[in-house]
Amino acid sequence: MPDAALFRLEGTLSPRPTLTAAAWLALNARRVRARLLGLSSFALAGPLSAGPGLLRDPGRALRLAWSSLEGMSEDRLVVLGEVYAEEHLLGALSEVGLGLLEECKRREMRLVLLSDNLDVIARPVAAHLGFDVVISNAMELDAHDRATGELRPPVIGPALGGRRLEERLAEHGVDLRRSSVYGSHGADSVLLGAAELPCAVTPDRELRRIARDCDWPVVEGRLG
Repeated sequence: MPDAALFRLEGTLSPRPTLTAAAWLALNARRVRARLLGLSSFALAGPLSAGPGLLRDPGRALRLAWSSLEGMSEDRLVVLGEVYAEEHLLGALSEVGLGLLEECKRREMRLVLLSDNLDVIARPVAAHLGFDVVISNAMELDAHDRATGELRPPVIGPALGGRRLEERLAEHGVDLRRSSVYGSHGADSVLLGAAELPCAVTPDRELRRIARDCDWPVVEGRLG
């Protein structure tokens, strides 16, 4: 049996995309200037996130969206992250995702939450659900503990997987190749493909096709 269970927050447990969280934090910044910068950043990020063909670049869209938080204090980020998690994520978690999580708890597996969201949002969710490890992004801070608008490297993008993620997991004693992994998006396919036991949870069209071709288990359910 796998030693650990890795759950992708976006899709597998929560229906809300990361870009929504970035927008909410930016629009709840105290300073009017920060709000205006946030709106202009999202006007540019939108087409990159959902645009067709070569225009689509979800990773760049998220970096642009997070840049709108430049100048926000660390304390404000923590407070807003906790509020967003409480008001917009915890009450709308996937029933099927929670069911799978409870099964992994019964098996006494080590639980890992994966997210391309900020740690100030992912950590309150992880604490509420009883995860042991959180792998997520964090804002880079300047000497005055204010966000620079850049993510602290190594950055986790919408497409989870690869050597950098495996290295971050290894820092916590987690071996991806001895783990169960639960994902919902086509971008999760690299991560699932490296796991001992991959599982597609209410998958989008792309991941459904990949799961069928690779003969991965598919669990259906309702989000929210």
